[in-house]
Amino acid sequence: MKIHLLIKIIIIYSSFCIFATLKSFAQDTKNQANESDGSKKSQSYTININKINPSNFYKEAVIQALDKSTAKKTILNIKVDQEEKFDNIAIKVHRCWQAPLQQTPESKALIEVIEKIKYSYEVQENNLFFGWIFASSPSVSGLEHPIYDLTLLNCKN
Repeated sequence: MKIHLLIKIIIIYSSFCIFATLKSFAQDTKNQANESDGSKKSQSYTININKINPSNFYKEAVIQALDKSTAKKTILNIKVDQEEKFDNIAIKVHRCWQAPLQQTPESKALIEVIEKIKYSYEVQENNLFFGWIFASSPSVSGLEHPIYDLTLLNCKN
């Protein structure tokens, strides 16, 4: 029991370290833009992924989608920056990151989930989730929906 708790703490800590690194890259990029322009008007943040090892980002995420009402389980292979439909929801993967072999095995994906509901003459879109999901700890950050459940299995090229 203590080992599982320690592993979860390590995974959460490493995730926060990665997020802090990405945030510092965004802040550095913003500061460089302000210094070069000489203006303080630019409030946009960009991530300079040139400083991050590109071999850790993969081209495809493998996500298990579950419809709780029918117990229908589907494995979706979603390419980065593409959208895949599962029943009434559309899942778009923005990034998929896999830990290097020398680190604790972990996969993370930045996803966006939109529910599309058809009414008589129009389709209403509801943003359900936008954030990182973790393969080793799906309950840390995930889609909270009464019908659908998404679990990241891994990333692949």
